[in-house]
Amino acid sequence: MAEGINYLLVVWHAATLSMLLGGPFLVVRQIFSLKLKGSGLGAHLAGVVSALPQPFCSCFAAPVGATLYSKGASLGPMLAFTVSSPMLNITTLILAAALLPIEFAVLRTGGGIIVGVFITYGVSLIAARWVSEDRPEAGESKLVDWNSKVLGAYSRLFHFEKLFSEAIIESPAALISNWLGMTWRLTRVVVHLLVIFSVIAVYIVQVMPDSGNNITGVAVTAIFATLLMIPTWTEVPLAAGLINNGLTGIAAVMLITLPAVSIPGLLITAGAVRSLKVALILGLSVLIAGILAGIIFL
Repeated sequence: MAEGINYLLVVWHAATLSMLLGGPFLVVRQIFSLKLKGSGLGAHLAGVVSALPQPFCSCFAAPVGATLYSKGASLGPMLAFTVSSPMLNITTLILAAALLPIEFAVLRTGGGIIVGVFITYGVSLIAARWVSEDRPEAGESKLVDWNSKVLGAYSRLFHFEKLFSEAIIESPAALISNWLGMTWRLTRVVVHLLVIFSVIAVYIVQVMPDSGNNITGVAVTAIFATLLMIPTWTEVPLAAGLINNGLTGIAAVMLITLPAVSIPGLLITAGAVRSLKVALILGLSVLIAGILAGIIFL
């Protein structure tokens, strides 16, 4: 509990800044709406750019990305937003530069670009035919249907559609009013989960097996970190502590795999696109990227 609260004391200013940055983007998001509905690299990059101000962890980026998908966004931009929001949001990169040694800060930024831009683009190219052509098999169909129902309940609980409501802006005063209103809505969506999962993440890290700073440790950590959910920015102070203890490879793995995806986020994505294959290949790609980063930093 104390460590979770201490983390919140470290990042509260970043949380405040990210709410203020994310609010105005959602207010003027119409600029990107048509771009997200296109195909190709340009639309994919629009998905990445739209994620930069959004301070979402993987479990919140996934349903927001699913909402974009339901409103007509293409698969590529949706995956780009879902992964880039936790990987490349501006406040995370600022925290990484402030709290990590320079080579790990570069890894966090460069790895975020590789995973958030190029890996998601590759996955979207591979998976496009699965989303448009394939029908789930019997067992897979039940799981996908269940994921879709959970996604619907989750979205209704937090009113994700209100994050994309069309705002009429006729004056500077209306812009400021809508900005502050959207910032407050973001705060209600994100902050309470940040508090809860900051404490939970401490316990998760404590029960992870200690395999040492070697290839085995890198592989085991990559599997755990790909599957587990953490609140946004948590990977940065966790990695800083590991680096101080000499676990450089493990820290590198966490910087890549922890924020990008998680079991809940992948299941939500599968439910949104109605294909488990998309979620599986995305998760596997992130896992491999994390292992490679860990090996490089051993």
